[in-house]
Amino acid sequence: WTAAFKVNADWWPKDRLALANGAIIGLAGLGSLAATLPTRLLLDIMPWNDLFVWLAALTVGMAVILFTLVPENREKTNTASADRFNLLTELQGFGLIMKNPVIIAFAPVSIIRQGAWLSYQGLWTGIWLRDVTGLAPTPVATSLLFLAICIVIGNLCLGLVADILIRLRVSLFRSMFLACCLYILAQILIIFLPASAATGLWMLFGFFLAGPIFAYALISQAVPATHSGRAVSLLNLFATLAGFLMQYGIGAVVNQWVAIDGIYPAAAHITALVAVICVQLAALVWWLLRRGPLNQAVRDMGSA
Repeated sequence: WTAAFKVNADWWPKDRLALANGAIIGLAGLGSLAATLPTRLLLDIMPWNDLFVWLAALTVGMAVILFTLVPENREKTNTASADRFNLLTELQGFGLIMKNPVIIAFAPVSIIRQGAWLSYQGLWTGIWLRDVTGLAPTPVATSLLFLAICIVIGNLCLGLVADILIRLRVSLFRSMFLACCLYILAQILIIFLPASAATGLWMLFGFFLAGPIFAYALISQAVPATHSGRAVSLLNLFATLAGFLMQYGIGAVVNQWVAIDGIYPAAAHITALVAVICVQLAALVWWLLRRGPLNQAVRDMGSA
């Protein structure tokens, strides 16, 4: 979705980017939705290789539609074309992005939360539901379907709420901070509430993950328009890497326990989730510690 966020930055006013990006991620969640129960049902009538052929064909079809129907922002395109490519200049641009006080303050929060989302939705939620709640494969797939639906709804709703709050002069930083706190709260509830409520709590986890997505709107406001694409790409790169590392780290923690008939004890999964929560809390503390430079940078953004 990096290209989509860059297009949003080119076409939308800066104070509407939270809504636009929330809509993009919400609709992108339809892909995650399709990867749950619908995929399991399709595998009953076709093998994996045929499914991937259809997926590739749909991807090519969407690329053709985008190329044919989506208009260019001529003003931004002409400005970008006027600047000759220079590798040193490009690398210096990345350096400026990584030194930006706004990005230094909130990027860890966004990166780690997206890492938690990718690692759990991509793998560990299904295993948690299997091991901790004892669900069979089909109910697990159904629960993951509900999780994906909540991701779609959550991104759309929180993007809309953030858009309304911005118009009421509530900072996007505050909206993002609150959403991130609710995201962590959902994970804490997963640990302490009965396993019978796990499906509903994982749905809550999906609903509030939109908090980190606000970061892409903030980045587009914090850096010059010519750097927004690189800034979004950089954040997305580190978030994806965080997802891989956290997915591996969760497995390393869970593997400290002995599996019985392929099932790990609840304590293994709870310990791993506690570790994930602690890392997220550390990122929030970092944000608060950087509040002084961040506030000054926000004032500079407002006066720009």
